[in-house]
Amino acid sequence: MLDVGCGPGILTRDLLDLGYEFWGVDASPGMIEQCRKHFGRTDRAHFAVGDAASLAFPDGYFDAAICLGVIDRLQAHESAIREMLRVVKGGGTLLISFPNLLSPYAAWKTSVFYPLVERLRPLYYGLTGRPQRPSLLSSFVKLHTARTATDVVQRYGADVTDVVYFHFNLFLSPLDDLFPRLALRVTERLERLRFGPLKWLGAGFILKGKRRRADPPGRLSER
Repeated sequence: MLDVGCGPGILTRDLLDLGYEFWGVDASPGMIEQCRKHFGRTDRAHFAVGDAASLAFPDGYFDAAICLGVIDRLQAHESAIREMLRVVKGGGTLLISFPNLLSPYAAWKTSVFYPLVERLRPLYYGLTGRPQRPSLLSSFVKLHTARTATDVVQRYGADVTDVVYFHFNLFLSPLDDLFPRLALRVTERLERLRFGPLKWLGAGFILKGKRRRADPPGRLSER
């Protein structure tokens, strides 16, 4: 199992317990250092600093690849998807989470709230006299619909078998930060919407794809 954008290795223990040999790749050396600190003694867990758009693995190497909470931050997201499918075996599984363009919560946070916070940061530091810290907010966030995400995954050699929506948050930022417990309780109750006609309200969705056996590794479909 390959985890692209593994962060501090949150999924590592669960996947090891399921019997997988785990490989984690992240662009941050600090994240990889944390992974090695926690799982360095496990011979079935491997970690490396790497670029999602240029994975240092041979064709068809993994049974499955996952990429959660990462793809929206990558300008070369199509290249990353193609690379993940390249290193997955024919018949193997790909799981990717995408932020949902149709979600009011995701659209508000990305297009309104984050830009507003960035504009107000200089004013805040000017009024408080504190030294301005680097922003933790990404300057690039791309939202997707299930249709556009499906088109990309299918173009590069996989058949989409399932799409599941998640995080039905009605508390637009900063309300979710001001009332986190209430927002969480409401969101948990609304998770049942993921199977109904209002599933498109989910802030994100996880797409599951199966790598086509007919497409030889390194020669993925360009349809």
